[in-house]
Amino acid sequence: DYLAEGMRAHPGDRRLEILAAALDYRNSDLAGAESKLREVLRGSPHDGVATLNLGIVLAERDAKDESRTLLESLIAREPGSPLAWRAGKIVRLP
Repeated sequence: DYLAEGMRAHPGDRRLEILAAALDYRNSDLAGAESKLREVLRGSPHDGVATLNLGIVLAERDAKDESRTLLESLIAREPGSPLAWRAGKIVRLP
């Protein structure tokens, strides 16, 4: 597994941790994805990609209030960015 090999070679690389969370998400392991993304945000609380991804995961886990709070904070931190645009689309969903 290339990801595991990369994580062993570069422990703590948040990009690899986000990728691992994305793989969990794609494999319908929302709890695993959430856990990994929260860990990334503990070390890098303003990581936009992790924030967006956690907001998506939380929305799917029915934690809509926390999801909205995260996504709105991302929009405020990075107005006009592609991440903020995507977050805005999610926030406006019913």
